Amino acid sequence: MGLADYLAQNYLSADKSSKGKKRKRKNAEDAGLIITDDDVSGLSKSRNGDDDDDIPMIVPGGANISKQTTTWKTYGKAAPTNNEQAAADAILADAAAETQARNAEDEDAPAVVG
Repeated sequence: MGLADYLAQNYLSADKSSKGKKRKRKNAEDAGLIITDDDVSGLSKSRNGDDDDDIPMIVPGGANISKQTTTWKTYGKAAPTNNEQAAADAILADAAAETQARNAEDEDAPAVVG
């Protein structure tokens, strides 16, 4: 028996009707979930009495938060002043101008084809 025959016989054919009678299922009432109260013995707290857990409690001196002043510590160099910033900008502008001049020379130079 080839694989195609096996698959056709077992998986491609319609289901055969059952030969016997079907059984009736039990009623859902008999086999269902039963919900019972876990506290039948009466050992729980009574709901009628005064519950001290529910009232707000006042504790004197509860908000004793000490305020500490934090001081900032500086590490490394201080921020550059306007004069230093201007000098740095001038150096960057000179470097950019040199780069543009080199690029212009490279474009004007003759190409070597070989």
